[in-house]
Amino acid sequence: MNILIVRPDGIGDEILSLPVATALRRLLPDSRLIFLSSAYAAPVLWHHPDIDEILTLEGGESLRDLVRLFRSGIHAALFLKPFRKLVVAAWLAGVPLRVGTGYRWYSWLLNRRVYEHRSDFSKHESLYNLGLLRGLDLSPGDVAPPPRLTITSEEHRWAATFLGLPTTRIVVHPGGFSSRTWKAAQFRDLVVRLARDGYEILLTGSQAEGERFRSETGMTESLTRVRDLMGTLNLRELMAVMADSIPACPVRRTRTLSAEISRARPRNSMPFMTGIIWSLMRSATGSASDRI
Repeated sequence: MNILIVRPDGIGDEILSLPVATALRRLLPDSRLIFLSSAYAAPVLWHHPDIDEILTLEGGESLRDLVRLFRSGIHAALFLKPFRKLVVAAWLAGVPLRVGTGYRWYSWLLNRRVYEHRSDFSKHESLYNLGLLRGLDLSPGDVAPPPRLTITSEEHRWAATFLGLPTTRIVVHPGGFSSRTWKAAQFRDLVVRLARDGYEILLTGSQAEGERFRSETGMTESLTRVRDLMGTLNLRELMAVMADSIPACPVRRTRTLSAEISRARPRNSMPFMTGIIWSLMRSATGSASDRI
């Protein structure tokens, strides 16, 4: 059975979709699991042990192209987010099982509908995603496995060389232009304080985010113990840098990102490492081909 997990979206959204792939691998071990991703977020999914194939969309595909995609041997399409054009394409393609929310006006195009509102935020996003497996008559349980991102041994070696001697590092990602919580000056003050306390700070973000941050803060020259990596890393390199950064103590009044990042290895093996990266992240934006 070929199952297409449909979530061509942002980096964070796709990461929170990974528990669905893990649950499907456990519940339907003989199925072929395909992930329909946005082109820029797809590198996050590379080498994932529970994904057999990754298909990508740039965003400008015609309906004919999308119908052709869904006709490529797909037996079930699981719409974690019901993009209307994709739902229509799956219906026109005659995908046998089309699973998604029953609360959109076009949900009649789906033949396996799940009725659960997300607007009350009573559960974690990954649990809402898992709940859609009920449309395949599966019971994934009430606990979502943590998302796992995988780096290769080669990427791990590159990061070790790039970072140099082990030390306690804090990854600070002041990018993302939509946040109203923290201003650039607040990130600057935190970075300066942490650097003075002896931590090595890694500043990450896209080139555009870096230019805006430097313009708003006046941080045009590197500070001692602060490495400005904004605009210099691609997505895979950023993952490798995070995987090789030693977890630091949490900083009060900050948001944290807990991610499990491992080397590529057989599906039944344990992850290479679990890293908790204490990072201040507004969002993960930018193209996968961008330097972030």
